[in-house]
Amino acid sequence: MTLLPQETSGEGVVVFDVPQAWAGRSIRRMRWEFHGGRLTKFDGDAAALALRKQYEMSTGDRDRIASFTIGTNPRATLGFLQNPIVRGAVSVGVGGNQFVGGPNKSAFGFESTVRAATVEADGKPIVRDGKLLVA
Repeated sequence: MTLLPQETSGEGVVVFDVPQAWAGRSIRRMRWEFHGGRLTKFDGDAAALALRKQYEMSTGDRDRIASFTIGTNPRATLGFLQNPIVRGAVSVGVGGNQFVGGPNKSAFGFESTVRAATVEADGKPIVRDGKLLVA
């Protein structure tokens, strides 16, 4: 289930723990911090720092939260292309999202995944340890 979050509302820290292929590299550790829907801190391993360099050279809404996906497919397994649909996984993207009807304009876009996330919306848990709490 992919959502286009309100671009000015995302708050919190995302620590991605699922390896993500990018530009011939494997990002194995990456941490993003959001305030007001903007990516304010970006850290990680050497591959993540290379991605950050590309991010820093980009323009537009590169730092805006672009997508939020809660995986619901019980038969899917983690492994790059299907990561966002795996039951219990949560994926977060930043940058351009006009291709899915969103308002963010940027040539930059990247999404990665957390294996068993805990997520709150308006102070209420909607996912805890990878378990969807709302129907």
